[in-house]
Amino acid sequence: MKDKAARALYDYNNQYPPYAGVPELRQAVARHAERQTGIPVDAATETLVTVGASEALSCAFLGLINRGDEVILFDPQASSHLRLASERSLRPCCRFVTACGVCSATGSHAEAVA
Repeated sequence: MKDKAARALYDYNNQYPPYAGVPELRQAVARHAERQTGIPVDAATETLVTVGASEALSCAFLGLINRGDEVILFDPQASSHLRLASERSLRPCCRFVTACGVCSATGSHAEAVA
């Protein structure tokens, strides 16, 4: 254990990772996404690895949705979803998830589903 800890210190693996994620992990995620979808993914500009779902949702709300837009939030949901939507002046429209899927969202003008 001491040897591994010392090696990590010498190899500089003792700091927080880059905000967008460790490059090797982003490359692996991009390759996986490309294999699954057939769509090329640039790991450097189109891939982000966050430390949790709330952080990822926050990034999506900030980068993809405009103030005042309606978003569909599934209910039940994580407690942070409504707070994040409120902080960004979004209009949440909650939909219940049933055994058959999501209840109808017809008539909704939602810009996103979170």
